[in-house]
Amino acid sequence: MFGGAGSASAVTLRVPADYPTIQSAVDVAKWSDVVLVAPGTYTETEARTISFSSGTPTASETHRAVAFLKGGVQLVSESGPAVTILEVTESGDRNHCLAACVDYGLDPSVLRGFTLRKPSGHGAALYIREMPHDWTFTVEDCVFEDSEGGQFDSGGLDYRSPSVLLIRNCRFTNLTSLGGHGALHAFNGARKLTIESCTFENCPDSAIRCTIPSLTIRDSLFRSCNTSPAIGGSAIEGSVSSQLLVDG
Repeated sequence: MFGGAGSASAVTLRVPADYPTIQSAVDVAKWSDVVLVAPGTYTETEARTISFSSGTPTASETHRAVAFLKGGVQLVSESGPAVTILEVTESGDRNHCLAACVDYGLDPSVLRGFTLRKPSGHGAALYIREMPHDWTFTVEDCVFEDSEGGQFDSGGLDYRSPSVLLIRNCRFTNLTSLGGHGALHAFNGARKLTIESCTFENCPDSAIRCTIPSLTIRDSLFRSCNTSPAIGGSAIEGSVSSQLLVDG
């Protein structure tokens, strides 16, 4: 199996063998459970209305995604990103492959082993907003590719949450944003972002655009990305208020 299991008490929920969609498995999963996804291209989405307490705007919004994640659950592919694809096929506002929003479940949460793609329109491929302060989200062994964000978000990953985000061994390629927000956008309350062993390539706006207290980058490659300005040879735009570490 590509991803590995959770704790000894964790239950594995298999898609599509036991549950027809990723969302149906996530909805019944409990803390430490593993939603294990077989190879395939998953395009079915559903819409949910989410009430945000801060940021811009503050009113309820309707978002559409292949799955809305929740705290304490691992979403893992059986065989890796080359054969397990989450793809939004329709353009439009607030469409995502995956979203993690306003869920106060227990941490940690894991996303492992998927390719994420979406067409043009408002909405990042992975959208993280208003998860709790002590929540830790690990995204690893994923590919973000061939996607375009709108005026207010990136093409790849939007992180606007006081939680802790670790991105490890991921590839961001061919990602654009109508608003110039790059492949990865961290802002509006984002607290601590660590990027390890990742590749950013062919991201013409920028690789990372951020306004964040703490950003750590280790052993990562930036190629054919905008450099305005360059920090450590990478394409990073914005500000880091307290801690910036570029290592390797």
